[in-house]
Amino acid sequence: MSTIEHQLHHTLCEVEPPAALYRKVFSYITLRQQRLARVHAFLLGMLTVFSGIVLVPALQYVAAEFYASGFYEFASLALSDHTLFLSAWRELTLSMLESLPSVALLLLFAVGTSLTWSLTRTIANARVGFGSLTLQRS
Repeated sequence: MSTIEHQLHHTLCEVEPPAALYRKVFSYITLRQQRLARVHAFLLGMLTVFSGIVLVPALQYVAAEFYASGFYEFASLALSDHTLFLSAWRELTLSMLESLPSVALLLLFAVGTSLTWSLTRTIANARVGFGSLTLQRS
């Protein structure tokens, strides 16, 4: 290292930043985090509302598919006549699985998962964006 580089390094190591700089930097970071969290909370809130609205038709579709597919009849037969179910449980179970409206259930699962995920993320972002966020110095 040359003498000029050594002097520059020594001078820069001795320079202390202003006392309020640390507080100003972290307050700016906090404000940016809160602003970003508010935007995320708004967008995820819209997804939550949309998922909640879509949940009603999805439930109606699943109920209609259950009745149309014959699953309801198999289930009522299995629950009403225990002796028949015990004697032919394999056939009844396979028939119930075949008549299960899998596409409707998959759609309901997707909507429910979207609603749950977006609601939890909305709450978490709202706490950061609208609550008091304090950064602790490590």
